[in-house]
Amino acid sequence: LPVLHCAMVRFCERVANSWSAVQIGPVRIINYAVYPFIAALIGAVLFEALAPGPAFAEVIAIGCIGLFGAGLWANLIENTGKLARPFGYFGFMIGSAIGIFAVAALTGVPVLAMAGAAALAAPPVQAIGRLRCLVQGCCHGRPSAVAATAIVYRRPESRVLNIAGLGGVPVHPTPLYSIYSNVIIAIALVRLTWGGMPAGLIAGLYLISAGVARFIEEMFRGEPQTRVFFGLKMYQWLALAEFLGGALITVLPSPQLMLKPVGAVEIAVALAIAALAGFAMGVDFPNSRLRFSRLTPK
Repeated sequence: LPVLHCAMVRFCERVANSWSAVQIGPVRIINYAVYPFIAALIGAVLFEALAPGPAFAEVIAIGCIGLFGAGLWANLIENTGKLARPFGYFGFMIGSAIGIFAVAALTGVPVLAMAGAAALAAPPVQAIGRLRCLVQGCCHGRPSAVAATAIVYRRPESRVLNIAGLGGVPVHPTPLYSIYSNVIIAIALVRLTWGGMPAGLIAGLYLISAGVARFIEEMFRGEPQTRVFFGLKMYQWLALAEFLGGALITVLPSPQLMLKPVGAVEIAVALAIAALAGFAMGVDFPNSRLRFSRLTPK
């Protein structure tokens, strides 16, 4: 296991220093656009396969509102003026929850059935999305004294260099920690779903386990813009709230999740959501002076 972990660390370091882009006229496509595209595609297909009934409106509403919430959260809560076009996990969670409640109110689909489907889709989405974090430099770790299990960022486009000033410094590979935790969470939730556990329990356990993982992960993060309240980072407080919310949801009655086939229409909708995610998180306009036009600082 230590050898495998060191190999994963070195792989993550290569990914973290792999920034490249292709510019076509005013449009720049950054190589990490592929990660949110793949993550959103897999997440949308999983949600459509698990959510009750035709899930076209559901995946569009949850995906779009979640993405908007991620951007709004990061700009209102976290942006200190140095972040170009940031996105935040908790903003996506809140936006997705709003989307789920909105769809439930309009269609009558059980809230917890959609929440359970979203919970099963969330770990692979986040695990793949962390590869984008590595290249962009967000969600990075604090300096580490153990170079063998740390990564070094060298690309000048990375936030680790142009915001945190930690270029060339061995730091904790916190995106890798998140990948590990999401793989474990995914395996556990799939096993429970396969065993017939109700959707509410699946959703609640996702929130509990994700909250615990994020609380621990924050101990090793080194983003300078993260605020601290009463000795804990802001996201540790939110992780505690996520944990408590998940504990509450687990006791609510809910139906079981049922796997259903995904057809051409579902795939087309998933591709549209994936294209939107890839564009929002990996395509920018480097020559523009408009706000949010760039993904890297000027």
